[in-house]
Amino acid sequence: MGNSALERDAVKQLIFARTWVAVFRHVALAFCASGWLLGPVSVSHAQSEVDVVIVVGAGGTDEYAAAFSEWAERWEKVATEAQANVTRIGPVVSRESESVDSESTESESTESESTESGEAAPADRELLLESLEQLKADSGQAPLWLVLIGHGTFQQEQAKFNLRGPDLSAAEFAKVLEGAARPLVIVNAASSSGPFLAALSGENRVVVTATRSGEEQNFARFGDYLSRAIGDRSADLDHDASVSILEAFLAASHQTQQFYEREGRLATEHALLDDNGDGKGTPADFFRGMRVVGQPAGEAEPDGPFAAGLSLLATEEELALTAEQRERIAEIEQSVRELRGRKSELDEDAYYAELEPLMVELAKLCEQGDQPQQ
Repeated sequence: MGNSALERDAVKQLIFARTWVAVFRHVALAFCASGWLLGPVSVSHAQSEVDVVIVVGAGGTDEYAAAFSEWAERWEKVATEAQANVTRIGPVVSRESESVDSESTESESTESESTESGEAAPADRELLLESLEQLKADSGQAPLWLVLIGHGTFQQEQAKFNLRGPDLSAAEFAKVLEGAARPLVIVNAASSSGPFLAALSGENRVVVTATRSGEEQNFARFGDYLSRAIGDRSADLDHDASVSILEAFLAASHQTQQFYEREGRLATEHALLDDNGDGKGTPADFFRGMRVVGQPAGEAEPDGPFAAGLSLLATEEELALTAEQRERIAEIEQSVRELRGRKSELDEDAYYAELEPLMVELAKLCEQGDQPQQ
């Protein structure tokens, strides 16, 4: 073994030792961020900073309306446990009667608009657009989650999400989210949602669609499984105590595939995830665990690293951190991702020299989450 190899080993051992001293319980978590073992660290920015907008579209039938409402309730439960700010827009189904209350919309906007004069509440479209305009402007590192649950349509090369009243197209969503200053996680669990991926893809964004094209117009079951996976600790593939949007996507995609195989049906939906901004998307079968093994067509790059670092449900350690500490963790994560992107341009000594201080600081910040509150 040459001297350079010995030096690289020494650097690796130094990082390991310093990280271990800094925080015993978070060595594995810190190594995840370096990409040596499992992938990037998954941090859910607990939590008054995180905003989750859950939109339930028009059900069409009582059966679909009840299903969509149940899926939304699962998302809302996880977001509430995560101490996020939750806005829910759309019809609500009564559990007792399983009927749709067509006048009910749960959101801060609706409450502020209701009047004693009996004026009609704003349409879901207006409520949604107003909410997104306000929330996208936050310049912090905490993400805005937008979850669309319902039906979609695709006509004349235009994909839309079906709301009560006027629908919203992919192009209209792109316009209202243009210039968002914060990270975005956008989930469209509707049929014909594929075109939303290219329309909404961008830097600092994760976009998940239930279908790969607008032509997949049958009822999409992916949203059911995703609403279960986002709060299911068994979906935590990298064992960091958080379920990232990538892990939930992989679990839901696998379960959707199993449904069609079990029922002996031809699959009519194929979910995609995009987090590198190229608008191409990557299917779940490109992954083994959280590692990408498939090769995209042409010069497209596989997705996954950014999505692997975004989770909704916070761990107890993350909840114990201050907003400033969580924001710094997010900044370090971004620096690690950028460093990994430049790895091929650096020799190993330079790479580890840049990586070490990031890892040590990350470990120390994670350790602070374990300290008892004064």
